[in-house]
Amino acid sequence: MSYHERLSKQLYNIAAAYFLLHVDITLGIVNICPDWAGYIFILGSLSTLAEEEPSSLLLRPLCIVLIVWEGIKWLVPILFDATVDIEVFSLVALIVQLYLHFQLLTNLANIAQNHNSIVSYNNLLLYRTVRTIMVTAIYVLMPWTKLSNWLNIIMIVVYVIAGLLICRDLYCLSEEIRREGRKQPYTEQ
Repeated sequence: MSYHERLSKQLYNIAAAYFLLHVDITLGIVNICPDWAGYIFILGSLSTLAEEEPSSLLLRPLCIVLIVWEGIKWLVPILFDATVDIEVFSLVALIVQLYLHFQLLTNLANIAQNHNSIVSYNNLLLYRTVRTIMVTAIYVLMPWTKLSNWLNIIMIVVYVIAGLLICRDLYCLSEEIRREGRKQPYTEQ
């Protein structure tokens, strides 16, 4: 498989990860789009991303922390009919998540720029910023959102739309890189 095909596949996997992270479909008490699966997709993509953005490998431990945390939050309700809501762990997970996504989206934007996809570069940086602001706002304003359902709904809708736009741009970038690879002579790497 050529480098372009590998990179395209990993971008596609990261797009799928962002879908899982931003869309919750729950059947009974089971979320069939678990966040831990999204982080597994991201973790599996980091070595390929690191070929262009070496700092991507620094995100591995953060992915592992989030896989474990999200896995616990997903499993406990299924096994014990309880929820995991330890405020200190939730805050640490939020900080880890904010950093991971900010850096990952920055790395992905740089990869887009390396492949002359200026639209994806600009969009990914914009969505990175919107996503970071919305996650922070949702956490900080959580006590007040109970007073205003509209504020809560608006923030969640903007967050989900930003996530879906990230998916769209990553799918488009994946296809651009795949087409770019088809234009070059094949060499095994």
